[in-house]
Amino acid sequence: MATPTSSPHYRGVQTHDIPAVLKKLSEGWAAASSSVASSSVKRVEESSAQKSAVVYDMTALRSTFVAANALFAPSHFVHALAAKACPLPFVLEEAVRNGLGIECASFGECAGALSVNCPPDLVVFDSPAKTHEELIWALEKNITINADNIEELARIDAILMHTPSTSTVGLRINPIITGGAIEMFAVSTPTSKFGHPLHTPSSRKAAIDAFLKYPWLNAVHAHVGSAGTSIEMLSEGAAKVVNLADEIDAACGCARIKMLDIGGGLACSPLSDDVTPTMMLKSGIIVTKVEYVKEPQPSQPTDEPLRTAIVQCGADLLMRACYNPANNVHRISVYDKDGNELTSEGREVVNHNIAGPLCFAGDYVKKNVKLPRLEEGDFVVIRDCGANTLSTFSRHCSRLTPPVWSFEGEGGVELKLEVEGGKVDEVLNFWRGGGRPVGSNLKRKSDTVMIVVDVQPEYWSDLDEGSDIRGDFPEFPENMARTLAECRRRGTELVWVRASYGGEGSPWLGQFAELNKDKPTTISCDAENRWETFASPRRGELLVAKPSWGVKDTALLDWLRVGEFNNVLVCGLLTSVCVQQTSFSIFEAGFKVSVVVDACADRGRWRHDTAISLYGGYMYNVVRGLGEGLEGEGGGGRDRSACVVD
Repeated sequence: MATPTSSPHYRGVQTHDIPAVLKKLSEGWAAASSSVASSSVKRVEESSAQKSAVVYDMTALRSTFVAANALFAPSHFVHALAAKACPLPFVLEEAVRNGLGIECASFGECAGALSVNCPPDLVVFDSPAKTHEELIWALEKNITINADNIEELARIDAILMHTPSTSTVGLRINPIITGGAIEMFAVSTPTSKFGHPLHTPSSRKAAIDAFLKYPWLNAVHAHVGSAGTSIEMLSEGAAKVVNLADEIDAACGCARIKMLDIGGGLACSPLSDDVTPTMMLKSGIIVTKVEYVKEPQPSQPTDEPLRTAIVQCGADLLMRACYNPANNVHRISVYDKDGNELTSEGREVVNHNIAGPLCFAGDYVKKNVKLPRLEEGDFVVIRDCGANTLSTFSRHCSRLTPPVWSFEGEGGVELKLEVEGGKVDEVLNFWRGGGRPVGSNLKRKSDTVMIVVDVQPEYWSDLDEGSDIRGDFPEFPENMARTLAECRRRGTELVWVRASYGGEGSPWLGQFAELNKDKPTTISCDAENRWETFASPRRGELLVAKPSWGVKDTALLDWLRVGEFNNVLVCGLLTSVCVQQTSFSIFEAGFKVSVVVDACADRGRWRHDTAISLYGGYMYNVVRGLGEGLEGEGGGGRDRSACVVD
């Protein structure tokens, strides 16, 4: 059998390719800088994308996949790449093209594996905390599942009673193997949270009994360690899995075990080009620019100066190296702004700290390392970054993610942009739970917004079922719920406008109270807002309190202008009063307005119909139709073309 070291095609990023990569990056960044950005935000985003990057050598990456298949024949073995180490689609696609499976630690990773056309039986779902809903989804998709414990097997059994599936299902066992170079990555210790432990005769019997109880259970999985693990430890874990499988087959009286899943990671060398134990680590580098260099005066005349180079990546991208440098060592090399390697022949070699951009004191990529004197604009190249770097990216300090490039390392270097650098709206949306940032003028998913007016208990559920509004519009709750669902499905912004009447903001209330003695004169809009069960805002959706019947006295019109919305939909309660007044306010501000009449109601059908008849097609368009889409209504000789949710 060939060994990895004897294979000429099994390698990492070649040192001689790095200057060419830097030159290509510099050329591309210079070309991007020469174009005029459309806004200051765009200029910041483009600048950020030119300060650091993750770069993959696809030839090196591919060589590890080919070598793994050569060492363990695909007819009997399937290698599953750990998505958590690098979930980038182009990397996963390359793995799938080479016959590898994808090992997934979450629902999101499983979805990512399926999105790159990985066969479902080669998607291995290993999360220790699978929810009931995730298990249903995985079984429906026929994904391979490793149950983490006996209790999870019971959940799967209940689901399989009514969900047909061809999934291979295995039980993860903990073979109880101690040791390893990195304690925090040891997953088979007696106190590990992972798997069903085999530490007592009774626990071993419980594992075998599970196979007797569940006829669909036909695989065993063991994972020894994720890094810093010796080949002897992995071999011991594999042997224990095989022994257990033999016992299960004997107990079942047949060849019950169809798959053995052996997981684990060997210790890799951070100080050389040796790539033997790793699939992706050695095939990636991080390129970052020196932003500033500080040279504090030494405290003693005899002390050697320690220069600090501030670069544009740190614990945001190299979390393990910065938080746990003793166990996560990266080689670095340095180059000038033109991509020429810096050596002692060209610059004096002095002590440096390589510090990242985050606002905390431990953000150092490397400390007290001797390097040629770094200057602003120089490149720092961090080696062995193909795994567990971008996948551990931290939102601490809300940094933008770097772009990701790839190149083929044989016969010259041609760069390909695989993933664009992060955008400001992505960061803001992350913190808003997926909602759109208020006041942002960045590109939105939709240029349409839906304004939901006064759908609150004071105007619906607090009233008797026989009241004019609830009696004449029994379909309103269902129509409103369907309208909201359609808007969310299409990515339409939702804004909730609520009545908040009282105090100096509502000077009209005194006269209103004299004219309407049977109606409430104050309505509060505060932190204790009550919502209807069929219509309530989700996290990230904007709430606007209005002190009058329209929205002229709120910031909503400014928000619409800043958001550059082209189409405004309005619905809610009451059609002839606040829905109409809100529509008028928005119409008079210059926006195209459409009222979704099926999601409106009023105190009497005649009021609703009269309002729509008088002003529909005159100061706003009329929209009917739910579910499949919102369609316009024509007629009356006026332009009633509706604003369709796009």
